[in-house]
Amino acid sequence: MSQQEDNLTRIFWSVVKGITVIGKISWEGMKTIKVKEWEFWLMTSVLGLMTYVQTERMTHLSLIHKILPFRFVARMMLNLYRVYPHWIHFSVCFVFLWVVIGFFFGLRPYWELNKFQRAIDRLGLKNGEALNPVLKRVKELEGGRKELTLFCPGIGVEKFEEKQSSLQNSFGSKIERFVDDFQKKSVRIILTTRELPFSVPFKEVSGELVSDGQFIVGVSDYGLRVQSIKDLPHALIAGSTGGGKSVFLKQMLLGLLKSTPKLQMYLIDLKGGLELVDFDPLSNVRIVKTEKEAVLLLKKVNQEMKDRFAFLEKNRLKLIHPERDKKDRIVVAIDESSVLYTKSSGDEMQSKLVSEARFLTDEIAKLSRAAGIHLILATQKVSKETVDTKVQENMSGKVCFRMNTIQGSVAILGSKVAHDLPQHPGRGFWNLGNEMIEIQAPYLSDKELEEEVLALSKRPSQLFQGMIDLNVSKGGKVSFNDIVGKEAHG
Repeated sequence: MSQQEDNLTRIFWSVVKGITVIGKISWEGMKTIKVKEWEFWLMTSVLGLMTYVQTERMTHLSLIHKILPFRFVARMMLNLYRVYPHWIHFSVCFVFLWVVIGFFFGLRPYWELNKFQRAIDRLGLKNGEALNPVLKRVKELEGGRKELTLFCPGIGVEKFEEKQSSLQNSFGSKIERFVDDFQKKSVRIILTTRELPFSVPFKEVSGELVSDGQFIVGVSDYGLRVQSIKDLPHALIAGSTGGGKSVFLKQMLLGLLKSTPKLQMYLIDLKGGLELVDFDPLSNVRIVKTEKEAVLLLKKVNQEMKDRFAFLEKNRLKLIHPERDKKDRIVVAIDESSVLYTKSSGDEMQSKLVSEARFLTDEIAKLSRAAGIHLILATQKVSKETVDTKVQENMSGKVCFRMNTIQGSVAILGSKVAHDLPQHPGRGFWNLGNEMIEIQAPYLSDKELEEEVLALSKRPSQLFQGMIDLNVSKGGKVSFNDIVGKEAHG
């Protein structure tokens, strides 16, 4: 091959490569255009009309001749005008205009796609065939977030999790989470550039409690998250010491008390009532401090649930509505629930209490939604020994602060994200269904809690029913058989 032919070959393939790159950029730009929006159809109509008028006048041929003022170009333009009908000129010009528009729209996405692809390639992640993950899409999400979709057959999400720190450094963005889409042999990486606040004072966000049954979850990349307990209906709060679990439980209970006038609240605090003692002055709150009292409470709540089912059946209703049915919403919160549910060897009485507590909690967790009864469990450690697996499955809403072990994080959230959280009080993850978001939970000081409870205690009682009588506040004695019956549940 001569030098001239070699040069022509290189020029040819350079032109092909250039056209291919332009096509890719235009395609990326076209993917960003929302076809269903009215602006798209308006722009299409205007461009179509302009193109029709210009091609009817053959202005496009004149423009090409002005750009390339050569005689052979003029002859070629004349031949095009004579040979091809107007609709072909219109179609070619209309497509060309969209390619140009797509090119300008696609410059940023194409640059971003290549930037992230290079960052991924630098990590050396390869499958069994020595192939790197291929970035297929970068999607903009709300809240300053991006979703990267990588085609990576043979590379599981755990490989990416192992290199999370390196990925964040390479991307220059914080990784919110990884999502494994094994059916499509893909992994999605959610990035965020927003920083959560260092602290969120409860008094600054409590004004958002505007509807019955609401509490504050925390500030996320989406803004402030407020949740109604009616939509859960149960919640599990977990986290190691110092992570913010106890503060979250208190502010959650306070939020429910502030937003829900027709509410009976029962608090099980087996540390002698020291953690939740601030709520004691409220007439619609009862605190129990021993295993016997706790099991008796669960037993009476379970009976109340059955009574409400009978009421619903009699009146052909499906759900309890407090205002309509004159029945209060009931919340049962258990702090350090692992103390109540963990058996100790050699103590038969305590084992029977634990078995009964587990059985009753499972019954309430499975069935109580329709009855307007809700469970809130808080614990440092979650396992089948501390919280029964069947109960965990019915805890729809989960808040997990920093966990000291990967196993603890996986037990709550199904991934190790809670183990990777910074040692920053109040920083955690909120999980509801398929949604999992990082949050900064509200901070409620002991003094603020005392002031809020004092204000609530001055609010006149609005309950429809009397509080459940545990026969303990009046000094009455409860026998062991009254609590667990003749046989405890295994």
